[in-house]
Parts: sequence; structure tokens; C-alpha cells
Amino acid sequence: MIKDITGLEAENIRIAYGFDIKANEEASLLLILTAAILFNGKAGLIDLNLNQPQKVLKASAYDAQLADYGMIILSGNPKSGQSLDEVRDLLQQQVELLKKGAFPDWLTEAVINNTRYDLLKQYERTREGQWQSLMPT
Repeated sequence: MIKDITGLEAENIRIAYGFDIKANEEASLLLILTAAILFNGKAGLIDLNLNQPQKVLKASAYDAQLADYGMIILSGNPKSGQSLDEVRDLLQQQVELLKKGAFPDWLTEAVINNTRYDLLKQYERTREGQWQSLMPT
């Protein structure tokens, strides 16, 4: 389904892929891994192939997870003179590379390590918050 929305923001495109995760921890982690291989702000497919060579103004991908389904959402902003169709095609090319496994072997391990690190940091912040709430002020 394609939906055009008119507003005050700069022109952009979003593409969402839905996944059935139904509170399955393994599927949930796989969704996180997949989104991070596409985009992680440094060495994901979108980072390396679109943002760093400036093929688009800006592009990203992220996962969104709800109780019974999850999504990977791709987002892109066109450069001056570039159409949304061109941005869409470039984003979908990155998905095709992902499907084919056409990315460096080290990327998966790096994403897993970064995800573990992020989860540990999140756990530590939660724990610190719990301890602080028990402390008298």
C-alpha cells in the first residue's frame, strides 16, 4: 500500500516491512540484528552505500516492535533534484543486498557485539534507576 501525505516537512519516503514476531525473543533479536545490518550510523549497508557516498540527503533504517508484530522501517530524504522514486529504489537495493547476504562477514559480528553492549548499558541504566529510587532524598 502506498500513501501520499502532504505536510510542512521536507519531502521524504518511508518503507515498512512487517514481521510476525509474537513475543518470540529469537525473532525479536533477529529483527534488531537485521535493522542494524541495514543501518547503524557507522557501517551498515545504508551507511556505507548511501549516506557516506552522499547518494541521498539522508537515509536510515530502524526496527519497531509491538506485542504481536514487528517492523523494519526504512527512511530516506532526497538530495536536491532527486525524486522519491530514486530514493525508494536505492533503499530497496540495500534490502536486496541484505537478502543476498552481500555484505562483509565482519558486519554481523560487529552488530551483535554492539547490540550486546547496548543491551548491557540499558540494563545498567535500569538497575541504577531502581537503586536510586530506593535511596532517601
